[in-house]
Amino acid sequence: MRIYLAITFWGQEYRRYFLDFSLASLLAPGNLPAIADKSAARFLIATPDSDWAELQAEPTFIAAKKLISFEHVPFNNKSVSDAHKKMLIMSEAHRRLARRMFEDRAHGIFVYPDMIAATGFIGKLEALWQKGAVVVMFMNVRFTNEGLINEVRGRGLVRPGEPIALSSNELVRLTLRHMHSEMKRSGFESSYEDYGCSSYFWVVAPGEDLLFHCGSWIPSLIDYGSIDKHDDSTFESWTLDGDYVAKNFAKCRNIHFVRDTTELFMISFTPESTVHYSLAPRFLYRVPFLRTTLKVLRAHLFLYEQATMDGLTKDQFRLPVRFRGGNSPESQWRRVEDHAARIIGRIERRGNLSDNIVEIFCILPIRTALLFHSLYVNRTAIARRLNQVVHGDRVAWRRVTWRFRQTIYRLLGRHFRERQPTKLPPD
Repeated sequence: MRIYLAITFWGQEYRRYFLDFSLASLLAPGNLPAIADKSAARFLIATPDSDWAELQAEPTFIAAKKLISFEHVPFNNKSVSDAHKKMLIMSEAHRRLARRMFEDRAHGIFVYPDMIAATGFIGKLEALWQKGAVVVMFMNVRFTNEGLINEVRGRGLVRPGEPIALSSNELVRLTLRHMHSEMKRSGFESSYEDYGCSSYFWVVAPGEDLLFHCGSWIPSLIDYGSIDKHDDSTFESWTLDGDYVAKNFAKCRNIHFVRDTTELFMISFTPESTVHYSLAPRFLYRVPFLRTTLKVLRAHLFLYEQATMDGLTKDQFRLPVRFRGGNSPESQWRRVEDHAARIIGRIERRGNLSDNIVEIFCILPIRTALLFHSLYVNRTAIARRLNQVVHGDRVAWRRVTWRFRQTIYRLLGRHFRERQPTKLPPD
């Protein structure tokens, strides 16, 4: 089995993350030490020359070189501050890495600088491949914030040249102590703003066990030897967690989705100073029956009408994932799973009869009241636009009719796809 690990990063911050957390955790038992054929294994690093040079004298890098051969994939990125452009730069690096692994028909394992792998992560990926999996998919969730970094450092676990060895259960509990705001807002019973969430969770045991339903997945292992053609067009405008797997393995039945963190586990971390989501409670979410209906309708709007989910993703959203850090009994898991399954069914169908009743008699009147308030607040701008229409401004007329259609869609809780007009269409 020819295993290639692949990673991209640039800059001091992420180079440090890679050394102190990602690579250190890969030194742990069951990871790099577990690779059976080390002579055929490679660790591909797509990074600028300057970062590659900085790695050479690092104790953790030196220790890892005893377990696997490293290979530099030259990648001279441009310094940008725009998040979308950074994403495209990262995608270009992933494209180069994926092409190299396909050329060598390797078993590719994508890893990240801002991650910690539990003990046994790589060994368990190998075991899943031996059982027939050609792709192994893991939840794409932004799990933790800088609290995790601080605790790991505070416990003295970051030592140059030494592994960070954390079991999956311990890593789950560590995650739940330092949940990132993006993960917190996906709690279905929470009162936080949740629009745009691609996953939801329910608490099985506080601080220990959660049940997830996830609509976003990322490949951990890809057997490039199992495909004859390689489609990497996803990386032109999207990231690894987009439709890359669907394009290359659409007809494959041997795609394994990890549904229990005891099977294998890794977490990603992102400082709140870099990415933060508001955790201010929504007023209507404080009323339990309104919160449930609103979340069902909004989740359907985003996941099934606005977001682009391929067939693989839609199918997997229906199925639960056990995020296990404790020892909750099976009966407790089943009880929460049954409750969550009913909610997920309502999300797929855009609500049930009770949701429709609540939407018509409670939510729609509230939306209407907010609409009239908005009309009053913007009365001057509205009067100006109507004056333009009266004087024969055709672009103004198109904008008015566009805004009217948008308003109707919003009142009905539907996704509006038309872009705002800026000029007249050609005759």
